[in-house]
Amino acid sequence: MSRTQALKVDSLGIGDILNSRIRNFDFKRYKDYYPEMNIEARVNVNITEYGVAQ
Repeated sequence: MSRTQALKVDSLGIGDILNSRIRNFDFKRYKDYYPEMNIEARVNVNITEYGVAQ
């Protein structure tokens, strides 16, 4: 996340999610603050199949 934040790229679409849920969301202010935000991601993966693809 820190790499995409340094490039000012919102790859997860956090700004779009906030914009759809918060009335009068200031997207410009968000874009200015985004590179400095502390973002923590928790990922849960469930592998259902494994092997060699043909």
